[in-house]
Amino acid sequence: NMDDVKEETVSGHPDSVLYKLLVGPRGATRDAIDDAYVVTSLFLMDFAPGGTNFPHHHETAEEIYLVIEGEGEMVAGGGMDGVEGRHPAKPGDAYYFRSNCTVGFYNQNKSGAKAHILAVRSVIPLSQEED
Repeated sequence: NMDDVKEETVSGHPDSVLYKLLVGPRGATRDAIDDAYVVTSLFLMDFAPGGTNFPHHHETAEEIYLVIEGEGEMVAGGGMDGVEGRHPAKPGDAYYFRSNCTVGFYNQNKSGAKAHILAVRSVIPLSQEED
């Protein structure tokens, strides 16, 4: 959850800005998740009440989902049908999905339920996949 990541200053930048360092490159040590490759897409998903992006896999891509608004169930690992591996998700929760794991989200199925998720996808270079 973003609330668990401390705010801090970053060297070379004024102290008037505090950063929550969420994702950084592989081998780094300052970010909450230090396992990124090359970002290939950044997108926002807007879920209708009861909406889902269906549990699915990306064989050579990893993703991070950040819940901006709404509550529902995040699917993380555990079977293509999304029945296994469902976890409660609320604003501020961030999920890292390694390549080829099940990923998806189910919004609440009630009138007016909104859910917005910011997603980042990066493709793993084949030469580094076995690290």
